[in-house]
Amino acid sequence: MEMKEGIMDANPDSTAVLEELWTNELYRIRQGEFSQGIVDRIIRVLDHIETPPGDAIEKGLVANLWYMPQFIDWQKDRVMAKGTDLLTFSNFRNAVEDRVVKILGQPGAVL
Repeated sequence: MEMKEGIMDANPDSTAVLEELWTNELYRIRQGEFSQGIVDRIIRVLDHIETPPGDAIEKGLVANLWYMPQFIDWQKDRVMAKGTDLLTFSNFRNAVEDRVVKILGQPGAVL
């Protein structure tokens, strides 16, 4: 992940870091694991992604982001079965969605 003044460029490196989230932290959530370390890593990565000005966003970046909030929703029962608090998990899911919307934009916002 290339960092410039605290901001990660939206480039293939960003995509690679997001792919790591899917194979590590998001996979662990899929297994019912949920911890502050997982939350911190996912939020930190999302907070450091900025897209270039204009309308084009790299396809790999979109592919790794758009599905993330829905995927997290679907893991709620798994993590709750292992003792995770619903409010804590819901706040995490909402924080992820807020960041994805910030990165990709909100549907209808360009109309």
